[in-house]
Amino acid sequence: MTRLLLLLLLGASSAAHAIVIRDDVDDAEYRIPAAEFPALVDMPGDGHGTLIAPRWAVTAAHTIPLHFELKQVVINGIPRRVERVVIHPGYKALPQSLIDQAMASGEAVLIVTFLASSDDIALIELTDRVTDVAPVALYGASDEHGQVVKIVGKGRTSRPGRYGHAACNARVSHYIEWIDRVVSEQP
Repeated sequence: MTRLLLLLLLGASSAAHAIVIRDDVDDAEYRIPAAEFPALVDMPGDGHGTLIAPRWAVTAAHTIPLHFELKQVVINGIPRRVERVVIHPGYKALPQSLIDQAMASGEAVLIVTFLASSDDIALIELTDRVTDVAPVALYGASDEHGQVVKIVGKGRTSRPGRYGHAACNARVSHYIEWIDRVVSEQP
């Protein structure tokens, strides 16, 4: 299932800046112990990524700071130095006007639409190998349709229609989803 998590992260890296959770489910129902997913990479601010090799992590490009160099991330509670960041050349930074509009209206549809048209993915090369956490393996099969995945993250959560009021927390949360569509750009 962990491999499917990475597949979904790679395939759906155009997600909004918050995980939308159900109104009728208490936030506590989404929480899991941090030890359940130690490969989670904490970025500065609200973002996160996944350790995919001893020196590499994958994340959404919108989590990379635009105004300063990314010098470290935290994996399994330990700060790790960053060697370099590789942002997909097709990534388009989110215009401030869309952010302002979403914050004013509480509606994130335009942000989601914009990010869906961008290659919102980046790789982070670490200076040193991570030896205390097993990386998440890349999913190489082609049978993901109908599979169930667990999405894991730590950051903003938002109730539907309330994007501007998303709450940031330091707790690891998850939700369960199934893959109902597979899009491949490979021949």
